[in-house]
Amino acid sequence: MSKLKKYRNLNKLTLKELSKKVHIPIGTLCNYETGYRNPDFNTADNLAHFFNIPVEELFPKFSRKSPYPKHIVEEDKKIDTREPLYPKAR
Repeated sequence: MSKLKKYRNLNKLTLKELSKKVHIPIGTLCNYETGYRNPDFNTADNLAHFFNIPVEELFPKFSRKSPYPKHIVEEDKKIDTREPLYPKAR
């Protein structure tokens, strides 16, 4: 059982009721529950907010540590922020 379905059942909601409350089509919610599709971060965050839980609890693939892929974070670490990008105006 997916965590989305688990929390929906804990709150005694049908797919139709949850769909109306969060403004997401029933078919889309069903796809999320079965794992056929995954929500984008904003949708996952909104669903987690509805259930008052961290997004990582509902969809473990999301982490609040960084919304960016690891390779982008590693590239950012290589940028030297000690030197200004542009010289000071005279």
